[in-house]
Amino acid sequence: MVNLLRTFFGHHDNKDIIDVGKAILESYSRVLESLAFNIVAWIEDVVHVDKSMRNQNV
Repeated sequence: MVNLLRTFFGHHDNKDIIDVGKAILESYSRVLESLAFNIVAWIEDVVHVDKSMRNQNV
């Protein structure tokens, strides 16, 4: 793995390395955004079911 990184870094200039880094960060950002959206949706579902169950018991 280290040799692969050395080969990559040795044959590319800093702009290419920065572009790859930005692409990786963008990918992680999209994954985190999707995960956060799913968590919020799940919490909303739980709150909705909780309210429904409380209304049935009254």
